[in-house]
Amino acid sequence: MTHTIFRKVPKTAFFNNNAKSLPNICFINPYFGKLPVWMPLFLESCKKNSAFSWVLFGDHKNHYKLPKNVRWEKMSMDIFNKLARKQTGLPFSIKTPYKICDAKPMYGDIFKHYLNGFTFWGNYDLDIIYGDLDSFSLRTKIINCDIYTPFSAPVGHFTLYRNVEGINKLYLKLENLHLAYQDAPSCLGYDHKPMLKLINSNRHLRFFNVNYKKELSKSRCETGASIMPSGQLVGELFSAKERYLWENGKVFQLNGKRRREFLYLHFFCWKNNNYWRRFNTGSKPISKFWLDLGGYTPNRKYLLPTNNLSRMFRYILRFTNLVIRAKKRLLF
Repeated sequence: MTHTIFRKVPKTAFFNNNAKSLPNICFINPYFGKLPVWMPLFLESCKKNSAFSWVLFGDHKNHYKLPKNVRWEKMSMDIFNKLARKQTGLPFSIKTPYKICDAKPMYGDIFKHYLNGFTFWGNYDLDIIYGDLDSFSLRTKIINCDIYTPFSAPVGHFTLYRNVEGINKLYLKLENLHLAYQDAPSCLGYDHKPMLKLINSNRHLRFFNVNYKKELSKSRCETGASIMPSGQLVGELFSAKERYLWENGKVFQLNGKRRREFLYLHFFCWKNNNYWRRFNTGSKPISKFWLDLGGYTPNRKYLLPTNNLSRMFRYILRFTNLVIRAKKRLLF
């Protein structure tokens, strides 16, 4: 019997028709396991970007009211492997959710039936809060490119690919491709360095990226704010500005009276339960919240002090804890 995922595929895309002259973008993500506690915040940030679309596949139960531009499809890991084998012809045998990240460059081929009518598709993660994507003229910038990333190299949480067969099949040229679809205990990062190497070897590809370090010197940064454990951004190890604000669909990094606006927040190190202890999953959508080393808060009064002494103390404490944890992993 053919599974419904192979029979019931959408005939047309669900994109915003208000700007037909600009590329239509759909973000794709298969996510297996329990959805994160901050899911309502992620969905609210998607809702604010009504010109873009998201599809989430997974085996979790959907308890959330989805915005019109977000679609959820029920899928198990076994069905993902079957679909990937059918669409790519490769013997997919992935058993762990994190390993599926190596298949990100293949999403355009694996999920092509969900991308009818879209000019671009992109990958994403759930540890993201989007800012105002259109205010950075994102769709205008990608009109004449094949692959786009708001970093110096492709990243698994935000890379866009033109939805044409030549780009969707590009992954077939990756070195040691068999390691990407076979089961393994960890991810090998095929959506990052191997993809960049492939792009650099193909002069015909129109690859658009940004200079990450130069973007950090601006007040409006056309890149994501990827936050390290101690609150500083990647590339700013000793200049931590660890307050981040989402306000009415925009994201900022705060340092006193100074604000730097970013394309989105990527809090890949701030995901434990204690960090989100102040988040009420049953609360109504809010228009403003902060993130800092002390955790999520909808109230400014809970933010930690930002003077240099307290900042350095927290940095040392966090670094010490990381060293202790690393030693324990080596011993056991």
